[in-house]
Order: sequence, then C-alpha cells, then structure tokens
Amino acid sequence: MEKTNRFSVAPTPLLHPQTMSNHVRKIFKSPIFLFLLTFLLIVFFSLSWVNAEEAPKPKPQPWQIDGIIAALDDGKPEVKKLALDKLAKYESQDLKAVLKKPEDIARKAVNLLKDKSVDSDVRSSAAQALGNIRKLEFNEVVIILNNAYYDGQSQIPQWRFLSYFFGSGTDDEKILLKWFGEPKKTPDKLLHSEGVKTLQVFGEAWKDSQDLSEFRQDLARQIAKVTKKVNWTWQDLKLLQSHYDNLKTAKFNEDDTVQSVINDLEWWRWFLVVRNIMLVHLAIWLTLILAYPKSPQVQPMFWNPWLRRILGFGYIGIFLSGVPYLRRRLFEPFKPFLLADAGLENFNPQAYFPETEVIETRNFASLQQDTGEMRPITEVIPSITGQIVLEGDSGLGKSMFLRHLVKTK
Repeated sequence: MEKTNRFSVAPTPLLHPQTMSNHVRKIFKSPIFLFLLTFLLIVFFSLSWVNAEEAPKPKPQPWQIDGIIAALDDGKPEVKKLALDKLAKYESQDLKAVLKKPEDIARKAVNLLKDKSVDSDVRSSAAQALGNIRKLEFNEVVIILNNAYYDGQSQIPQWRFLSYFFGSGTDDEKILLKWFGEPKKTPDKLLHSEGVKTLQVFGEAWKDSQDLSEFRQDLARQIAKVTKKVNWTWQDLKLLQSHYDNLKTAKFNEDDTVQSVINDLEWWRWFLVVRNIMLVHLAIWLTLILAYPKSPQVQPMFWNPWLRRILGFGYIGIFLSGVPYLRRRLFEPFKPFLLADAGLENFNPQAYFPETEVIETRNFASLQQDTGEMRPITEVIPSITGQIVLEGDSGLGKSMFLRHLVKTK
C-alpha cells in the first residue's frame, strides 16, 4: 500500500481588538510620529501662506497708458469699461509717475459719469479709475452722486459709497449726502449756524450741477426746505438772495418760498435800521445837550426853532419842553442873568425868617377851597416842583422866600 503523508495547518491566531487599540495608541504617542506630524503641519501652513500672498500689481508702461487712453475713445462701452478697469488695477503712485496728462483721463471719466445713457457698470468703473488718479474735487463728488437719481434703488448704495470714498468724507460732502442721493431721512431741525453752512454748500453744488438735471431739481427742493427750517437773521439776506436769484433764473417754483423768507427779513432789517438811526440820533442830541451850557457853537442849534425841528426830527423839541431836567438844562446859560435881580451874593440865609405861615388852597372848577391849617412855608413848599402860585400881600416875604430857596437848594 502506498503510504500518504498528511499535514495539518494550524490556524493563525487573530489579534484581539483591545490589543490592536493599544498598538495604535503606542504609535500615536511615539516621539517619532509626533515629530513627523509637526513637521508636515509646518510645511503645510507655510505653503498656504505663500499661496495666500497677493501678487504685486503690474507697473504700467507709458505705451500701455497710451493704449488705455485711446481705448477710452472706443465706440463700444465694453471696451471703455475694460480700459477703466485696467487703470484701476495699477498702483496710484505708479500710475501718476507715467501719466503725462492726468487731466485728459479725468475729463473723459467725468464725461462718462455725466452720461446716463452709458451702462452703470461703465460709469462705476469711471468713478474708480478717476479716484485712482487723485482725490476727487467737490464738483466731481456731485457728479458721482447725481448717478443715484437714475440707476434704480439697487444702485443707490453703490453711488453713495463711492461719493464718500473718493471724496474722502469732508464736512461739505457729508452735508451734501445728508440731503441728496436719496438719503433715508433728511434733518428735521437745523441750528442757525447749520442752516448757514448748509446753504453755503448748496450754493457750491448749484455751480457744479448745471448739466445735472435730476440733481438740480432735487437741489431746488432742498433749498426751499432748508429756508423753512431755520430762524434767519437780516445778516443772511445776501446768502438767501443768491439762492433766490439762482432759482428764479432757472425758473424753479421754489423761488417763492425763498422770496417770502427774504420779505420777512427785509421788513425786520428796515425796522432795525430805523431803530439804530434813532438811537444814534438821540445819542448825538444827548451829547449836544451835555455840551450846550458851555459851548457857544452848540447853543444856536437849540435856540433856532427851525434847526431844532428839522435836525431834531420833531421829537427833540417835545423832549426839551417835557422833561424837567432838559428844561433846566436849557436855562443854564441864562442863570446868571435870571438871578441877577435876586442879589444872592448879598443874601444871608441866617437872616431869613422861616416861620412864615401859609395855607394851601386848591381850585375845584370855579371854586377855591382851603385844604388844611396854616403851616410854615418851608414845610409846605420844600422845593419848587410843577406849577405853584404863591399869593400874599406885599411885604410878607414872598420874594425873600424865593431867594431863600434859590440860595439853599
């Protein structure tokens, strides 16, 4: 019989899952593995940083700029947009270094911004190319903002931002954007100083909006609004008059609103003018009255009734006769002559007898009635005020009493 050898193969023992997990943990905790992982991460992030760096902008060559300027005159708007976008990609300082006549590009960009038949994308590119050449002037910001009136609501935020961005947000431009370019809300109240500044900015905008019909129509409306929101003074008449003239020349109905404000101020101005003239006139005459007693040159003005009436505007004569102080002032030059007969230099107050008694009598219609008992004359008439009639027989001391009053008062 043939002998057959048989072999049996023993099964390979499988690793237990727990054992495999332990092996994996050992690998991850191995210093070699950690070093390799850290190295790979450093390389990865370094490459990402290199890839993230922005490539430097190309520097323009003179011949390229000449080609771009020529492309701005192309009949297709798309070609103009490509030329403008190319200008915007250059660094501003590099662009200025090669531009022979930057005003040529600026002029063409401005003309595109004014032309509402040009696609809004082309006009937007024109604004950006213009802003890359230089900071925009106020009149150019007005031109950019004018685009907000005919590009639809979705484009308004873009044009308002470009106005801020390329105008660098000056105070005048901030005022402009408070009122124009479809703002969310215009100011409800304005202080006088704010109103003056606002109308001054509007005046500049009027000069720059001659060809911008939509902007100018809104400007006329806002001028009328501002004039009604401020308490103006007559010093503002020149500013208001300039806006009225602009509106009337351009045949805007809003000129009526400005005219009404001017009329009110004109009345007030004339009132103030007359008041000031009268105050100055009165001050002059008061000065003359102070100088009158000792000035021979001034005295004839008061003595001549025609001069007093004409130069005194009629009221000076009334004051001179109605005010006691002024009446006494008029008699001061004549005082020595009026007192000459009194002989006051020889009058001795100590020799006067003050016990003379009088009784006060008042007239009631045609009836005379005593009002009291006999009292000392110096008590009843301590001074002369108003009109007093002193009656008595001769030799009772009436003249002596008057001399006493003049000497002692």
